[in-house]
Amino acid sequence: MKVSLYPSVFCMVCFILVTHSIGYAQNAPEKRKNNEKYVTADAIFFNLHEGDITETYYKSETLRKKDRSSKSTKNDEDIIQQSDGIASYLQELLFELEYIDTTGRFFPDYKNSLHLTMAVEELHFRHIKPSRKSPILRTYVEMVADFSLNSYYGKELYKNQLAKEVVIETNKETTWRDQMRSLIKELLYEFMLDNNVQSRTESSEYFDKESGQDNTVIRLSTSNTKGQMQEWREAVVTVLTKDGHGSGCVISQDGYMVTNYHVVQQEPTVRVKLHDGRVFDGTVLRKAPESDLALIKLEAKGLSFVTPGITKSELGLEVYTIGTPGDTLLTQTVSKGIISSRRSLDDSEYLQTDALINPGNSGGALLSTNGDLVGVVSAKYHGYGIEGIGFAVPSEKITEYLNVVFEKPAPLTPPPSKADPKPKKKGK
Repeated sequence: MKVSLYPSVFCMVCFILVTHSIGYAQNAPEKRKNNEKYVTADAIFFNLHEGDITETYYKSETLRKKDRSSKSTKNDEDIIQQSDGIASYLQELLFELEYIDTTGRFFPDYKNSLHLTMAVEELHFRHIKPSRKSPILRTYVEMVADFSLNSYYGKELYKNQLAKEVVIETNKETTWRDQMRSLIKELLYEFMLDNNVQSRTESSEYFDKESGQDNTVIRLSTSNTKGQMQEWREAVVTVLTKDGHGSGCVISQDGYMVTNYHVVQQEPTVRVKLHDGRVFDGTVLRKAPESDLALIKLEAKGLSFVTPGITKSELGLEVYTIGTPGDTLLTQTVSKGIISSRRSLDDSEYLQTDALINPGNSGGALLSTNGDLVGVVSAKYHGYGIEGIGFAVPSEKITEYLNVVFEKPAPLTPPPSKADPKPKKKGK
């Protein structure tokens, strides 16, 4: 059984701790320094199987030492089903240490941000029942958990398994959640104090930067004719990953396509669904996280495709977005808008558009009204009452970051007409 708990960054400040006489960690790490990277908690996974979670009761401390229990249970479903607040607590601990980015920027500082995951592998509660002499419940809580520190886009940087037991003396109002929070705090502090973790949070290295990939020039031919909307829609595909889906733009008839880096992340291959329902394996050839672009190759021929054209992405230019928003059943959805602005955000350039963009559109096409690929859809600004603020990576970045060059085909010229035969000379 694997249960995933995904915390909300915005609700963590509203989380209220229940105060009890719980022994928290004494060796707390220092708060984040200005030159350190941010760290966000991705999720807590309760990866618990038969016997991995136990709750045992003892009538006295002496009987606990002799391992003579009065009652024992395994895999308490209540602990699994009601664990919603635990992930938020891990996020709050990082917030208290100032590792959460609260600057309010639209695009996260991905070069300066790391993600942390925690997988709980074992959880054991050993209770000493209260007596007349000691009306306080004493609980020994033991947890075994795998911690992983990852780059912003999921590259594993360091992983370590930690095990710890704490002794908690509580009254009747204290729940198992309080007991687990105490232990999670102990484990998180131990992990954050690890020299391997500190060396990475203090590093100025951009861990997602790709190295060692083949960056020789790939030359693709553009088309003399831009086609119509049906052909443009057929050139936009659905990219299926293990975590969901995004969109992609086919840029050559022989199967080269582009999408966002945040769609493929660390995956070397993805599944690509075409407009006609065919599904191909796609090899991720190149990744450019600094521009949020990736190049994929399908083993297919004769595909509809779109390529950058001569149209400039000027302010007010009418554009279409095409992609798969929300659900994979909504493939090749088209919406219309304009180029609202050209922005430089965090050393990257984006086209701002008011065309409709939703989750799943990432990697899809931003096209001019004559079919030129103007940009690759990347993100949307989310907020209460905010609409019509979306962003795309300019299409010229495909050449700059993926080293893909688009060449115009030779102009079509009519065949030479046959010359009139020379008149025969009359004989004398």
